[in-house]
Amino acid sequence: ICGYIFGGAWLGLCAGMLAAMTAANLIDANSIQRTIAGLHAAISASSPMSTAATSMDRFDTASFRGAATVLLAVGALIWLATVVWCVVAWGAFRRSFAVPRWRAWLATSIWIALVAAIVWLPLQLA
Repeated sequence: ICGYIFGGAWLGLCAGMLAAMTAANLIDANSIQRTIAGLHAAISASSPMSTAATSMDRFDTASFRGAATVLLAVGALIWLATVVWCVVAWGAFRRSFAVPRWRAWLATSIWIALVAAIVWLPLQLA
């Protein structure tokens, strides 16, 4: 069950990131390379990322501004649909196995803690 729900969440996260990163590349083709270079510099120096965020001035003058806006909206909708899917799938499994609400809340809390740990742990190791 966890693999089914986590797999769907992972697919939704990656699909939303694909749309968002495509939009970022339409606005500024070098934004991802600069971000990765800043991350590498921060990791090697063991200090926070010191490069400033890219200015949004390019968004007003970009030739693919409309397409980037649509892609960002699509990415946000994919992420929203993923959250809704996770809640519905988790509820369906809870009902199909006749699990009481308190055990479902406990399992959900553990699952959220695991997802948070996946995000938190690499930040602590870097």
